[in-house]
Amino acid sequence: MYTVRNVTENDCGILRYLASKCGPLDVHTPYTYWVTSCYYGKSSFILEHDGEPIGFIMAVDTPDAVFIWQIGVLCNYRRKNLSCELISKCFAYARYAGKDLEATIAKDNLPSYNALRRACKKHNFTIEPLEEVVIHDMADDSFEEKEIRYRIRAA
Repeated sequence: MYTVRNVTENDCGILRYLASKCGPLDVHTPYTYWVTSCYYGKSSFILEHDGEPIGFIMAVDTPDAVFIWQIGVLCNYRRKNLSCELISKCFAYARYAGKDLEATIAKDNLPSYNALRRACKKHNFTIEPLEEVVIHDMADDSFEEKEIRYRIRAA
């Protein structure tokens, strides 16, 4: 049986573990997951199968929007539309908060884009590209990451 629950402060280890197993996600420090769990647990969710964590979505509730930061589902559970269940919880939270959603997705990350698009269609939300985001790292001159920032709103 699949269940989705809110993230709690005690879930930071679970979130970091899932991020490490749900590549190609960046894995951040335990402290990063603790902060997001502590302060954004109402907008973030863990997906469980028979009580075992198998996926998550972290979303940051900003003054202007609910920003989907990371989403991952373990490989053995992919292609079952489970990411849509996680995204649906963020949609519900955003509606409750009276805000739009935002997300950034790398141009070549079609699985993430398609999951978001399917969830939008299911809930009658629209998705529109806003801009290209280019990220550099001052400690590594060769690092450059490009993503598209999207706005998602109720149609």
